[in-house]
Amino acid sequence: MATTIQDCASLSAFERRERRKQKILANAESRLEKLLTGQDGAQRAAPGIDGAPAPAAAPSSSPTQLNDSDCSIISASSVKTAVSASSTKTALSMSSTKTAISGTTVHTGLSPDSSRFDDSLMDETMNTTNIEFVLPTYWDFVDRNRVYLVIFMGLLMTVCSQYGVVDNIVYPIVLVQLSYEIFMFKSRKTRYPRHGYVVNTLLAAGLDDNIVVNAGILLDIGWDLVADMVLISFVFVASHAALNGCKSVMQMILG
Repeated sequence: MATTIQDCASLSAFERRERRKQKILANAESRLEKLLTGQDGAQRAAPGIDGAPAPAAAPSSSPTQLNDSDCSIISASSVKTAVSASSTKTALSMSSTKTAISGTTVHTGLSPDSSRFDDSLMDETMNTTNIEFVLPTYWDFVDRNRVYLVIFMGLLMTVCSQYGVVDNIVYPIVLVQLSYEIFMFKSRKTRYPRHGYVVNTLLAAGLDDNIVVNAGILLDIGWDLVADMVLISFVFVASHAALNGCKSVMQMILG
């Protein structure tokens, strides 16, 4: 009886498993006969449980048929050969791995070229991405810790204004910041904007890649200048207020 897709969909998982099991058991005998039949048409003995009596095999007129003892010897020998081959492959793979890591040559006696690794193979194994690693410079460290530099600049501007060295702190701050940004821009080998949302928006608008990159770099420089100016102004105002407060307190105490 044929089973349609609708019938299978209406069945539960347990019922589908039971139908599949019954279908497999229905033609199990014919499948077992096909598996036990050799190339010469001889019927081999069916596999049995360890310790149980072996089923009687059908007699065969083939002169090359082996008895049970010969089959067991051949089977045991095949298992030993397979285990030996597997252990040999494992040992060779471990030896090859150690050879690739240490860069030395190991002679296993099987093949002179199978276990020989040169320096070029070692380089290809260790560097598959072809990415050049550039060590960070001193100025990169300064750029990562620029907040401390900005705080120091704000304190310096406070001291200079207190002693009358500068009258307007805006121009020195802008000059120092622009000089620093130009120097960092020239010292960087790779330049790419950090603001990904702006870059993606400009690219989605259909602008050229070079225009987007340059516009993003200018945006980064402007953003850094504004952030540094705000922090310097805050430090200057806070330190100036603290100094004036200390002066007032000292005058009250001494006055």
